[in-house]
Amino acid sequence: MHSPVERNSLMAASTRQQNHSFYRQLARLWKLAQKELRETLRDRRTLLTLLVMPLITYPLVGSVLQKFMVSGLTAIERPVYRVVATDLELSQQVAAVLREADELEESKPAEIEGAAADSSSTRDQTLPGSPILNSIEGLSTKSAPDPTTSGTQQFGEKIRAKLRPDIRVVLPQDQNSTLDVKLLVEEGYADVGIRREAKGRWELVYTPQFTASQNAHETLLSRFKIVNQKFVDDLLAAQHPPARLPAATTDLVLKLSQGGPQVSIGALIPLMLILMTITGAVYPAIDLTAGERERGTLETLMAAPLPRLEILTAKYIAVVAVAMLTGAVNLFAMFVTLSSTGLSATLLGEDGITIGLILRLAAMLALFASFFSAALLAITSHARSFKEAQAYLIPLMIISLAPGVASLLPQFQLSPTMACIPVLNLVLATRDVFSATIDWSLLALTIGTTAIATGACLALAARSFGGDALLGVSQTSWREFFQRPQESPLLHKSLIPPVAGWVALLVVTPLFIVIGGLAGSLSHLTLEVRLLLNGLVTIALFAGVPGLMMFWNRWPPVRTLALQRPRFLALLLSSLAGLSLWIVLLQVESGMMSDARKAELVKLFGSLQIQIGAIPLPIKLLALAIIPAFCEEIFFRGLLFSAWRRSLGAWPTIILTGLVFGLFHILIRDAVVLERFLPTALLGILLGAVREKTNSLWPGILLHVLNNGTVLIFGQYAEALIAWGFDTRELKTLPVAWWLSALVISATSVGLLLSVGRPVRSTENETPLPQGLTV
Repeated sequence: MHSPVERNSLMAASTRQQNHSFYRQLARLWKLAQKELRETLRDRRTLLTLLVMPLITYPLVGSVLQKFMVSGLTAIERPVYRVVATDLELSQQVAAVLREADELEESKPAEIEGAAADSSSTRDQTLPGSPILNSIEGLSTKSAPDPTTSGTQQFGEKIRAKLRPDIRVVLPQDQNSTLDVKLLVEEGYADVGIRREAKGRWELVYTPQFTASQNAHETLLSRFKIVNQKFVDDLLAAQHPPARLPAATTDLVLKLSQGGPQVSIGALIPLMLILMTITGAVYPAIDLTAGERERGTLETLMAAPLPRLEILTAKYIAVVAVAMLTGAVNLFAMFVTLSSTGLSATLLGEDGITIGLILRLAAMLALFASFFSAALLAITSHARSFKEAQAYLIPLMIISLAPGVASLLPQFQLSPTMACIPVLNLVLATRDVFSATIDWSLLALTIGTTAIATGACLALAARSFGGDALLGVSQTSWREFFQRPQESPLLHKSLIPPVAGWVALLVVTPLFIVIGGLAGSLSHLTLEVRLLLNGLVTIALFAGVPGLMMFWNRWPPVRTLALQRPRFLALLLSSLAGLSLWIVLLQVESGMMSDARKAELVKLFGSLQIQIGAIPLPIKLLALAIIPAFCEEIFFRGLLFSAWRRSLGAWPTIILTGLVFGLFHILIRDAVVLERFLPTALLGILLGAVREKTNSLWPGILLHVLNNGTVLIFGQYAEALIAWGFDTRELKTLPVAWWLSALVISATSVGLLLSVGRPVRSTENETPLPQGLTV
């Protein structure tokens, strides 16, 4: 036995040894990362395309853009509106009022074009073709400086000055003549006419069908309003005591916080960060994985006495560093260009480029770079060559741009649901950070979700990284995939290539979106017919596409779709789960919505729910429960699951198919209901786990049918159930007894279902049957 002093000494020595081992691992990881970074930056193409080109491209494009803007401003003519009055006296009064409006608006006297303020020194201008005015004299109430002459003036101010309307009061040459202003406006010789009314009022004559006349009328009203308001203020101030208006107001302009029609630079920054980080991380991610595999150097690296995860982590650090470096160079070049062209204050606000702006950009750039680097490595680790990796990454780049565009749409706001969706959460959080409206709790949730997604991508990359290089396992290429085999590939262990799942997904997704958008053109049909047509489309997409692929590639349906006979206990437990799980999912969906959002959805789909309630229950069960459940299980847990299971592993495939399943269910008619994503994705993950544990598609189909059908049945008898406190029409909270009972039943049945195991007779490793026999 050791004494207490000896035990403390041993524990201290053990702690020092563990710390020394930890620091040694960190040092080794840092050396590996330095080695990967040096190899990446040693390539001149990387330095040229990622680092040098932005420094050349941004200033060049900015300079050319500036020249075009300057030349464009020179070519643009300020709008000139001609105003004519009935006589010379009224014309001079109008001109005086407009000059006073300019003085009040800009605190400096307006100039008269080409002359002094009195009408006697004005210059003559000729209006050819005018039957009434052979010669007129023009007065300009405002003469703005040429916006192209001031080099230090900001472009925004130049544009505003260039487009500021120039109102010219037309004076008759004959001082004693009286003009017919109505005829002049009708004939187009003047944009607005002014004539006296009784009690000293002025009547404005204009033609709203003509844009120039309409704009001139609005401009005159705004100028007259300034002078009239000043007159009223002076009149009230002259009273003793000073009087005031009964409803005097001032304006306090608040920053936009909850959406709106404006699109600011803060909404564009997320899209810019996506482009910068993907552009910077694509090349090193491919070069350090598929590139090394193609060059034959990955085998040597994997033979080193180093953990595979440590090697992958070093490559990840190198990719993140290059992505951050590329983004920093792009931002630096962009800031220099904005400053040199004078657009920084116009685009970034009055403060322009500040330290706070740079720090916020750096923080969000780090989040984007960390996630996209992991996502790119997860994809490129599966590629055998540089070209194959590029082909895999093109869909990812296209898909990643969609959340960037969503930042431009004000209806997308950062919420707990949005904060759980990768990429979209970063986009919305970045927009809120730059608009100073960020909720820090949601930002923390966004960072946590991004960290989890990044770790999942790295775990996915670690499963396949280096495996093919050591084992020499080949994968089916795109060309081999589209070649029809001569016989059924039952002898091959990997029955369905992973690329088959991606091909099916790429085919079905656009068809699903396009055909769903065409539903509005069928509004002349009855709802029963539209539901049946929807069922036919579901069969064609989610069962027809897998059927065609199985026919072309001679894949046996039983093994491809896991149609083996399950255990009876699995079917029984699936029935219990299907009858109770929907209540839990409904509570999850309801808990994620605010009362305002619930009211919005009821208003949006209330009429549709009433129409569906009038349809006979058998038709609803067939079109909305049985057909979707069968076909969706064939596609998601059948074809996609079988295609991805061997390359990704069990749980990555379960999660991936569940997430894709959830994304397909956020579209309802012409609306996007993102609150459906989480509960539907959870259902998809559960169905995938059932498929994996039972090795059969039938328990999942039964669970899916009962889940959908029970919702429809309860909706059919919703009026009777309200008396029991069970109201699902407006997504109200269900009674606690119902919810707890459903939770206990569903949790118990699901737990037992996942522990049932595979059926006794499995065809996973069967030898081929003699010709003429089927499974």
